[in-house]
Amino acid sequence: FTYALGGQEYAVTETIDVTAPSDGKQRVTSFVGADDVRYVLAMVAPSEPEVAVNDIHALLFKMESMMSFPLVENYSIALDPRMPGMANHSSPNNEDLTYDGNAHMYTGKLSLTMTGYWKLNLKLLNTDGEVLKGEDVTEENEASSLYWELEF
Repeated sequence: FTYALGGQEYAVTETIDVTAPSDGKQRVTSFVGADDVRYVLAMVAPSEPEVAVNDIHALLFKMESMMSFPLVENYSIALDPRMPGMANHSSPNNEDLTYDGNAHMYTGKLSLTMTGYWKLNLKLLNTDGEVLKGEDVTEENEASSLYWELEF
């Protein structure tokens, strides 16, 4: 990264180590949407989920080039948490994630009714409400192709 300050040019380099979660659960996913745009969707919180209604936070980026990933604003992320090991049951009082301009991220509510493995099924919708990625969970379709995982 190069920049100028007071007529003087400076260069900054920094190595960032990116590691997978130690538990192997998916909290970041990249995909191509129905609009042919490559997206990166990352769950920021909860980092320590509880049996409660948790705040859930996420970041959504689109890939413009190998070096440019601007934040995507004003989309929405439908949330349907399920426990596959418990007959795929869901939980009440979840709130889809919407963009919070003050926080510069997507925020919602995630209700976890018990400890264990949860698959957070997602759908990404654009500003027109069109689904760009993900599917509804039904008896015929046990999971969305867009998801995050939690186990606690």
